[in-house]
Amino acid sequence: IIALGGSGIFADTTISRLADLIPYISAVEDIRVKVKENQRFDLPKTVQAKTNKGTLAYVPVDWNLTNVSTSKAGTYYFTGNVKNYGGTVHLELIVEPGPVKVDTLRAEVIQGAFYTLPDKVIVTMSDNTTEEMSVTWSTTPNVSILNKIGTYTFRGTVDGTTLTTTLSLKVSQDKAIEFKDRNLEWAVRFMIGKNASTQPIYLSEVLQLTHLNANG
Repeated sequence: IIALGGSGIFADTTISRLADLIPYISAVEDIRVKVKENQRFDLPKTVQAKTNKGTLAYVPVDWNLTNVSTSKAGTYYFTGNVKNYGGTVHLELIVEPGPVKVDTLRAEVIQGAFYTLPDKVIVTMSDNTTEEMSVTWSTTPNVSILNKIGTYTFRGTVDGTTLTTTLSLKVSQDKAIEFKDRNLEWAVRFMIGKNASTQPIYLSEVLQLTHLNANG
């Protein structure tokens, strides 16, 4: 407070009482942020502060660094100062491994069957771990494709990235399968419930299998 005219206009006690009415910063909230590798991140220009009156306000902050690199996964710490506040503001920046490679996919269906493209794909991160991430396809299989024998390619983009993938869909005619290995044939028969050797096993039945127990 600046009292124009000094104590000749304002009593010192009045100025003191007015000064007590002005809230001051009693605490500043620290910040914790997560971003992906190579994702743009700018240090915030303001931080949330609590006043002695119990109110909240966003106040300007000066950080110890101005440029932030997210090119490498890791945890980084920054400190900042707020005017008229004696404490320090802390920012913890967690740079998570980013996606670098996406699997390509293959599938096979019987002519005339229904097929839905997967909504997630396996993506390899920069630390060699893998994650399932959503994918958006440019086109989807239609009736004319699914009714025509052939191999069709669909292209997709992993959401939130520039990574692209492809799915090769083979549309096949249903037919009986001849097995070169009788032990494999037995295992397949056991899984689909066709135990009689005289019953043919069809491609449509085999394509339903998601796992095979060939123990023994």
